[in-house]
Amino acid sequence: MKRSRAKEADAHAVTELLDAFRKKLLKARPSLPSSRCISRSTLIELALEARESASLPVLRKCSGSKLISLMEEAAVVQPIPLESDDFKTKAHLYSVGFGVADIAIPPAEMLQAHVPNGIACYFTAIELHGLSTQPSPQYHIATLRTPKTKLGAPRPRTHASADRPLPLGVLQFCTGGIPCYLTQRDPANLIGVQRRQLNPYCVVRLTTLEQTLLDCLHRPQSAGGAAVIFEAWEQGLKRTTPKKVMQLAEKIGDEVLLRRASFMIERFAPDAHVLDEAKRLIGQIEPERDIPSLLPGIAFRHVDSVWGLRTP
Repeated sequence: MKRSRAKEADAHAVTELLDAFRKKLLKARPSLPSSRCISRSTLIELALEARESASLPVLRKCSGSKLISLMEEAAVVQPIPLESDDFKTKAHLYSVGFGVADIAIPPAEMLQAHVPNGIACYFTAIELHGLSTQPSPQYHIATLRTPKTKLGAPRPRTHASADRPLPLGVLQFCTGGIPCYLTQRDPANLIGVQRRQLNPYCVVRLTTLEQTLLDCLHRPQSAGGAAVIFEAWEQGLKRTTPKKVMQLAEKIGDEVLLRRASFMIERFAPDAHVLDEAKRLIGQIEPERDIPSLLPGIAFRHVDSVWGLRTP
């Protein structure tokens, strides 16, 4: 009889825990961009809050890990298998809800749950904006680092060497064999950010269409390579205007980026007024011993004398 009562008490405790957890899950918070895919740290945060609002004393004695185990046994949360055994960073994600474990959660949703304050960029943004038909080589999410220069200070003129390998970021996990990276971005180079309802369960932060196009000229390997970039610009300039792209490039204030964007506009959507304004902003292009490549890290041979770039 005592054992039966104990089981009944445990069942009541789990029911109360799940009800309190559901209420916490419904409250919007920055650490919860998705209601069906949650990082372990966020799950523990919610479970402990649910424990504190529960009335049964037996729950107050449970640790965060024990609470997660109880919810796993009730099939309300399930760990998402991630290919991350050999990586420095250990990612732990959980699916939330009955039957969700059998649903394929998009990598963008998984990355946003993994880094709630992150911004989907590079190929992740290219895919979300529908700018390429190429299969995904990798996915990226970015956090903003502390600026190296003071606000309002003149920015140094920069461009990457043509043959220097460019880092993809820190590998977080793989899903379906596709690597997912976390990278740090300079806030001066990442201005265009928007929020988008990815699906009924998740809101993602991602780079705007114009920012995504400019990012292709910033880290081409992260964007998927030359073929993806040319396709993205060709498609992207049909859905925005050269003026909007150049206005954002002007705000970023990198002269070499202005030259790269001007070349792409001249190639895919020539706009005489925009290009003339770009030439005025850029001014006289001084001869350089190391002529920057249109796509940093890719050693093109042809020299475009108008924009001072090595191009295909």
